[in-house]
Amino acid sequence: MNIGILLLMHDKSATIRDFQQALGPDIHLHWFTPQSHPLKQPDAQIHPLSLTQAIQMDAFIVTGAPIDRLDFTEVHYYPEVTQLLDVLTAAEIPQLNICWGAMAALHHHYGINKVPLPRKLFGAFAHRIVQATPLLANLPNGFLAPHARYVDIPAAALIAEPALTLNATTTDGHPLLATANAGQVVYLFAHLEYRRIGLWQEHLREDSGPLPLHDTWSWQTTQETFFTHWLTIVK
Repeated sequence: MNIGILLLMHDKSATIRDFQQALGPDIHLHWFTPQSHPLKQPDAQIHPLSLTQAIQMDAFIVTGAPIDRLDFTEVHYYPEVTQLLDVLTAAEIPQLNICWGAMAALHHHYGINKVPLPRKLFGAFAHRIVQATPLLANLPNGFLAPHARYVDIPAAALIAEPALTLNATTTDGHPLLATANAGQVVYLFAHLEYRRIGLWQEHLREDSGPLPLHDTWSWQTTQETFFTHWLTIVK
């Protein structure tokens, strides 16, 4: 199985290791970066985004990016991301859009705007199922997942869009997961790809950033459940 990943996270090496662990050794991962945002240090395994190659993938992931407080018009590679999303949609390639990637996709396809939070949502939080989905099958209410963002998509905006299903939120209402096209397009607001040290590594990259709450390897079961079911769905 071949999965393309548009790699927008700050720490490329750590993100590659995260997804290799989360998706397992039997999945062939193909790494891309926007042509409009070339790497400062070339890496032989990361290639400029090719839309021709993108539609040859069995599924495609758009990662988060450390730019969530910027307006989309201020992100110089946002137009390239939207071109990718359009091509994937037209070719009916299953998509997993994560954190900023999910927000960018929702803004592009549905005009849904992100809103600033009073403080960074940062840590491992408990969640509840809103609408059942195979992606979260057998997880009990209260299952944990790691969030790391300064902005949010209002749950009400997701509920109001008929094409979307809001599947899960934190216990205080921040979205975790929404789906469209019978689960073929997934919007995941948590960094379920993170390994044990993921939240702490993000804290260390930020100047004067907050400490993560409940920073333990508490989301491992959620990670394994989600990615196992996602791979089953897109195969």
